[in-house]
Amino acid sequence: MQGSILIFQVLINGLLLAGVYGVAAIGLNLIFGVLRVANIAHGDFMMVGAFIVYSLYTLGLSPLIGIPVAAGVLFILGLLTERFLVERVVSQPMAYSLLLLYAVSILLRNAGLNLWTSNYVSLNVIPGSLHLGPFTVSEIRLVVFIVAVGLTLAFTFILNKTIAGKTIRASIQHPDLAGACGIDVRRVRALTFGVGTVLAGITGTFFIMLFSVNPEMGDMMILKLFAIVIVGGLGNYLGTFAGALVIAMAETFTGFYATTQFADVAVFSIFLLSLILRPQGLLGGRRAA
Repeated sequence: MQGSILIFQVLINGLLLAGVYGVAAIGLNLIFGVLRVANIAHGDFMMVGAFIVYSLYTLGLSPLIGIPVAAGVLFILGLLTERFLVERVVSQPMAYSLLLLYAVSILLRNAGLNLWTSNYVSLNVIPGSLHLGPFTVSEIRLVVFIVAVGLTLAFTFILNKTIAGKTIRASIQHPDLAGACGIDVRRVRALTFGVGTVLAGITGTFFIMLFSVNPEMGDMMILKLFAIVIVGGLGNYLGTFAGALVIAMAETFTGFYATTQFADVAVFSIFLLSLILRPQGLLGGRRAA
């Protein structure tokens, strides 16, 4: 009986973590879908969002203020990065964008280390826990999960039900035809990169409220996000949720029954097996757009 309770407790923790991973992974997948670039600076944009909220919190501002400020800063940063850097290589072989975004990653990481040092920090915003029968759920994890799910549902609605979302989907499916129909594909690319960067930054604000992080957090996060996207299927937003669930459960169960180091081994073992056995992803690599 006690063993079953523990398993369900770990399942709950894995589900809550999957909701957070899914937000950042959708942003990464969205950028790839529209621009066809692998944004390896995505994890570092997460770091920027996390430390903006942290800095504002140390000045006495609530995360309720800090998160919208971080989202605004990340949106502008994403727009500028795409317009002045990524746009110049978007039609080139992928190696060009990889090298460019790697340089952006190094720049952001070193700027973070100079601004905030390499010390680990966290925000203990909501320290309590809820007791639901035999299960215990961290209040901040539950709040973050609810916000993450709400954000994801809002993004899905915008993508599927609004003119802006349909414009993005058209640019993903047939960029040349979309351009011929009068859609400013270049502007769509810039806006998409901005939105994807916002999703990364907001996820970073979640992480600093859940875990201890430092300006080098982007290294591990980008690897996990790529694992989620590959497991779920490139360009498949529904698959991204499946990938986030698989990776979060693997990490949570392995971390609980073994160690954190083994959790990373489990995550990247699944990543490698997915590349070998099902490179198109769990849902066949179909585009949800």
